[in-house]
Amino acid sequence: MERESFEDLQVAEILNENFVSIKVDREERPDIDSIYMTYCQAITGSGGWPISIFMTGDKKPFFAGTYFPKNNMYGRTGFIELLGNVIEAWKSNKNKLIESSNNMYKELSEINHIPSDKGIDKEILEKTIIELKRH
Repeated sequence: MERESFEDLQVAEILNENFVSIKVDREERPDIDSIYMTYCQAITGSGGWPISIFMTGDKKPFFAGTYFPKNNMYGRTGFIELLGNVIEAWKSNKNKLIESSNNMYKELSEINHIPSDKGIDKEILEKTIIELKRH
């Protein structure tokens, strides 16, 4: 995906005009990679690299996914189309995306801070399942 999309002038133009792009090297910053990989796995049910995370200005993700070809192919949404969809969703549903990212952030934060001696709180688990189904 690096050569296919990130070094492509058409993709670069879309990214530069509409996003603040940050590349995280998972070998250099496994702590940051782990945070966003956890989100990706919670939202999509799987993880992997390369991972693309779209987030609000306060670093709360609202969309995640792994490999996207540059253009639609093999039944997969292409990165160019995905970028267009994210741009449109942000313009038309910004408040909903922010609310969703805040809710998921809260749920994942609560799950990650459950003391091991108390087990899983059923209410938190039910809320998480509802939120994941909603996404």
